[in-house]
Amino acid sequence: MGSYVEHANITVNNLKSTIHFLQSAMPDFKVRGEGRNQHYGWCHLGTDTSYIALQEVVIDKAVERIPYRQLGTNHIGFVVDDVTTVSERLNSKGFTQWNSIKAIQAEFVPIFWMAMASNGSSLNTSPMQWKAATTTCCNDIKFKEERE
Repeated sequence: MGSYVEHANITVNNLKSTIHFLQSAMPDFKVRGEGRNQHYGWCHLGTDTSYIALQEVVIDKAVERIPYRQLGTNHIGFVVDDVTTVSERLNSKGFTQWNSIKAIQAEFVPIFWMAMASNGSSLNTSPMQWKAATTTCCNDIKFKEERE
């Protein structure tokens, strides 16, 4: 058996919205475990072989962070079979596309989506990076969560 990433742990400020975004994009991601203690809530979300450990904390004041210039998660890469289908599914689940899909003649070209809360703050510390396994790909796509 080769090496692979079994899980990664990410701290988020809205567990419910982050789960909604990830399951909207990847319906095969299931909750493998979840709980809450006096300090934070958590959820293991993924497949039988790998998952994302999400940890929700409440911060009493905003923390300024410059992505790619300070410690912390900058992005997470996912592979999907058809990025257009994922884009359509996210739109149908209440996420708004901020720019257009471009056809690129390449394999595994990175694309970026960022889930944003309705108040404009990021649900995650940084964009999620997706890699399309088809030649139709997106570049710099962002989604904004609609008000519930």
